[in-house]
Amino acid sequence: MSKINAVRLINVNYNNNAYRISDETLHFNGESTLISLQNGGGKSVLVQMLTAPFVHPKYRNTKDRLFESYFTTNKPSFILVEWALDQGAGYVLTGLMVRKSQDMEEDRKENLDIIGIVSEYQSPCIQDIHHLPVVEKGKKEMILKNFNSCRQLFETYKKDRDMKFFYYDLTNYAQSRQYFDKLMEYQINYKEWETIIKKINLKESGLSDLFADCRDEKGLTEKWFLEAIESKLNKDKNRIKEFQSILEKYAGQYKDNRSKIKRRDTIRQFKEEANGIQTQAEEYQNAETEEGKQQNKIVWFIHDVNGLLSQTEKAHDHAKEVLEGLDQKLSRVEYEELSNQVYDYEEEKNLHIGNRDMIDMERENLQVQAEQTEKKLHILQCARQQDSVSEEKGELDLLREKIAVARQQVYCRTLMGISKHYRAEKFAILQKLIGRIQTEVLHDCVGGNLKARSGSGRYKGKAFALNIVDGVRIPTLILICLISWHANAAVITCFI
Repeated sequence: MSKINAVRLINVNYNNNAYRISDETLHFNGESTLISLQNGGGKSVLVQMLTAPFVHPKYRNTKDRLFESYFTTNKPSFILVEWALDQGAGYVLTGLMVRKSQDMEEDRKENLDIIGIVSEYQSPCIQDIHHLPVVEKGKKEMILKNFNSCRQLFETYKKDRDMKFFYYDLTNYAQSRQYFDKLMEYQINYKEWETIIKKINLKESGLSDLFADCRDEKGLTEKWFLEAIESKLNKDKNRIKEFQSILEKYAGQYKDNRSKIKRRDTIRQFKEEANGIQTQAEEYQNAETEEGKQQNKIVWFIHDVNGLLSQTEKAHDHAKEVLEGLDQKLSRVEYEELSNQVYDYEEEKNLHIGNRDMIDMERENLQVQAEQTEKKLHILQCARQQDSVSEEKGELDLLREKIAVARQQVYCRTLMGISKHYRAEKFAILQKLIGRIQTEVLHDCVGGNLKARSGSGRYKGKAFALNIVDGVRIPTLILICLISWHANAAVITCFI
């Protein structure tokens, strides 16, 4: 038989809306659980809420509290019960989504809008009792989705073939019947809730009143067990009479067949001896149950760790986004700072370019002035050289006149001192010599330099000597030539 694993109540108001359960989950873990609350703490309300998903509408009310009195607004309330299926087959979520009816028709039987849900799953998922997304939890408050949004969400889950999710409109008779038939598939029998659990909780001492007539085992068996067994067995035919006839036959066989009695005794002895094995098997079963509990704890621990990991990842992503924003702002500040420096450098560059242009203009002006000055210097130098040339030209003319005079004098003296036989030859030699002297003297005078030198040469086998007394450049040259003859040689001495 399936056992209640957890209960979750969302937006449940009671005691005339004086108390409100926003979102609470009770973990039963499939075990018998004691809930201890003070008077007025909500024990009867809790029992009434837990009974509501498994009984028909008329069984949801109690003597003092109508079920519809808990729902006075258009906001939905949720009563969710999670069952642990036998043999570890998984879990099934059952429950109701309830609100005050928004249809104001007078002939309406129900004053509530009720949706029944059934969801089967093997492990924690989006449609389990803890993660069903009907509530959005913010940092400061909890936001409950409206009735229609939840219904659309259930419709989406129902269409998904991978999800074993079903929902039913319990105000519709056909769908209400389908809902209770679906509960029967998980051995959740509404008759047990309506006949036993409902009666037990009619009053605070309901359990005592219910078994007031059962003073001993016989009364308990006759009132509760035999009637229930008979109703189960007699579904198709009267099995009590068949059991009676079988018992009579067995009694007869017991008398007639001692071997079977021995066999029975052997079996009993075997059972007695097998008690040790049974004890060990029970210990093993208990250990296995404890292992299942530990596995459940581990699963929940992993779930909580995953939740914390998810929160940490979200916080990390948020911090990363904040850091990226700060990096962008810092990059922007650095960009503006560099841009400001670039503009400063640009202004400084423009200033230097202006200074360079002014320096270039001043340099060009200085170059122009230098060229003009150099031109003036060249003009002055040319003028000075022109004066020197004019002066030297005058000196050259004077020398020419003196040479001409000297030539006449030499000629006359030669004619007078030389015989007619050698006159022609010596005259030619003398004329060449005078020409050579004239050429050298003119060359030195035109160049502007007279340097002391001495030399000797021969002209047609005749030797002569030229001595320059003074090698200093003087503005006025006085040339005096003295010619003397010694045998066939003529010696000419010039004084400057």
